[in-house]
Amino acid sequence: MSRTNIARAEVVCACCGDLIAELEAGWFEWVMRLGQAHNGALEGFQIVHHAERCMYNTDRFKGDRYVLNQPLSHFAGAGGLQELAARVRQAPTVEGSSLGLVLWQLARLSELGRRGKP
Repeated sequence: MSRTNIARAEVVCACCGDLIAELEAGWFEWVMRLGQAHNGALEGFQIVHHAERCMYNTDRFKGDRYVLNQPLSHFAGAGGLQELAARVRQAPTVEGSSLGLVLWQLARLSELGRRGKP
């Protein structure tokens, strides 16, 4: 199976701080808050290694908080950025401090994709 080297995009794991060198090794996750007070608010956006040690521990999210996630490859490229933008637009509120870094990293992946694989 061919791996996609993304080291030049400088995508760093939000948990361990190490470089995510291959697209297939990355995971994109965020938290949705439900319930009357939150009604689908999004927060906690992060790109991490697709490894249990780096991903959100779903046991810590109980009640009205749910972890949502997908492979990083799903959001790499223009189509992925458009999908993320659509999700953000649909949310009643979005905690933006972590979203900015994620958008920057996804834009770098998209830019590399337009230029060709590293």
